Amino acid sequence: MFTIRKLRALLAVLLLTLSTPGCIGSLGPRSVELTRNHYNMAAQETTAQELLMNLVRLRYRDTPYFLQIASLSSNLKLGAELGASGSLPSSGPGSPPSKASSATRSRRP
Repeated sequence: MFTIRKLRALLAVLLLTLSTPGCIGSLGPRSVELTRNHYNMAAQETTAQELLMNLVRLRYRDTPYFLQIASLSSNLKLGAELGASGSLPSSGPGSPPSKASSATRSRRP
């Protein structure tokens, strides 16, 4: 027979299961679409800085040096953790049961 606690736990697991695919949607091809413009802008800014530095080097008769970006490498990591624990009352019928839960989510970069 289902009790209120079991129904709540089942509902929590169901909601967590249904909400997880939305978080995962930002990995894979979608992540390239979201971050490509940022990488492009960073490469453009560093190229402009390099050009300025080489102009200063030429001004002081130093050898210019250009570094070509052949490729970019990026690592994406998504993690999730969910935990729950509980115990029955040990000192008698008047003491409440103890319970604890935790949830963490991490994403890099």
